[in-house]
Amino acid sequence: MLDSILNAVKSDAEKIAEIEALAAQSQQKLQTVYFEIGRLYVALHGDDYEAPFKALFDEVHKVEETVRECNRAVRDIKGVVGCEKCGSDVPKTSAFCGVCGHAMPGFEVPVLSQDYVVCSVCGKRVEASLRFCSACNMPLKTAVAPVEEIVAPVEETVPPVEEIVAPVEEIVAPVEETVPPVEEIVAPVEEIVAPVEEIVPPVEDAVAPAEAPSCVQCGKPLKSGAAFCIHCGRKVEASAPAAAPAKRFCTQCGTAVSEQARFCTGCGKWL
Repeated sequence: MLDSILNAVKSDAEKIAEIEALAAQSQQKLQTVYFEIGRLYVALHGDDYEAPFKALFDEVHKVEETVRECNRAVRDIKGVVGCEKCGSDVPKTSAFCGVCGHAMPGFEVPVLSQDYVVCSVCGKRVEASLRFCSACNMPLKTAVAPVEEIVAPVEETVPPVEEIVAPVEEIVAPVEETVPPVEEIVAPVEEIVAPVEEIVPPVEDAVAPAEAPSCVQCGKPLKSGAAFCIHCGRKVEASAPAAAPAKRFCTQCGTAVSEQARFCTGCGKWL
């Protein structure tokens, strides 16, 4: 690279500028290599470093402790702690990490009854044997029928051969019983083709007029877009706002969790 700059047909000022730029780039790359060497040495010899490195290692440990204290202070303000497994921020009231499901220290793993489950839509605690929530009538995702109900015994599913294969005389009926007379197959034309007025109803019966909104006070029809009734002066009430979205609940312990959580923060169940 340097030779190409020196041999180029350029002024001395241009050559000096390009050589200085090349030197700056090389110096920056050298600093990066030094940094990687130092980082690797600290990782491999954090406890058995040689005496000339003691002052540098003392400074490294001091700075690392400062970083940890700053992170703890920020998490205390946020009301969260760091997950030991994945490092994610977890609320102090959560027994499990919502990202990786790791159990947080200081919490006892809850003992949950297998006789009940929690509806993921309304949070109601219902019996595990039910297939639908008794409060909101939504399907329960954890409802599983017992194996004996799913797989019936062989003698119940496979009937005897004599019940499957009927006698030949019952399968093949005489011709006179299978082919009815022609007059029974072809009905008269007047019975097949009904009058037009019976097939197509009148227009006024097919298209029902749209019901106009009426005033809740006097009962008279309101004009479209009117803010007040022109008959009694009552204010037209606006339509009710849309219902708020339902919360998401853990189907095992009933804890309300965020839509982004992959594990319940109350019991650690995979969502």
